[in-house]
Amino acid sequence: MKWISTIILIAGIVFGASCNNSSNTNPNLLVTPAQDSVSKGSYLQISFPSGTGDTESFNINDLILNNQVVISMSATTALMQPDSLFATTILVTDHKSQKISLNLSVTDTNKLEEIGNYYVVTNNSTFTDYSKGANKNYAVSIGSHVKITHDGPDCITGQLYLNLYYNHVISQATGNFKIFH
Repeated sequence: MKWISTIILIAGIVFGASCNNSSNTNPNLLVTPAQDSVSKGSYLQISFPSGTGDTESFNINDLILNNQVVISMSATTALMQPDSLFATTILVTDHKSQKISLNLSVTDTNKLEEIGNYYVVTNNSTFTDYSKGANKNYAVSIGSHVKITHDGPDCITGQLYLNLYYNHVISQATGNFKIFH
């Protein structure tokens, strides 16, 4: 019995010694990392003049990398009661990439239809620009609007026409989006 235990112990020591922590034991072998990223295909493109006269442009995609959310996007349209107006909420949350975030609530005040112009009617909407370490938090002013061109069971698409208010200056931002549910 001692003889079998000794053989198993020696085999375990030899096997353990042959292992190392390097995933690339052959220097001629090319090891490529596994691509663990997921996107539904949602995007938001937005451009606006910066305070220095340049134009800030962002093309943001939803992204999960290594099972951690980098940027999440959601858009929902609901019929508000009792006034029977459609309202859309668009949220772009930047968890890790430090580019932009958007919290936008708009209401269809004219047609009572899902497709058409939706307007900002409260002071609750914000746009945050994290780029260049500035962390500018813009207020999206009343009168800004979003033109919804498609609102289906799969996604919401449209164009943005936003007035961004920061430090007594209004910058007009334009863009488009497609956000999958």
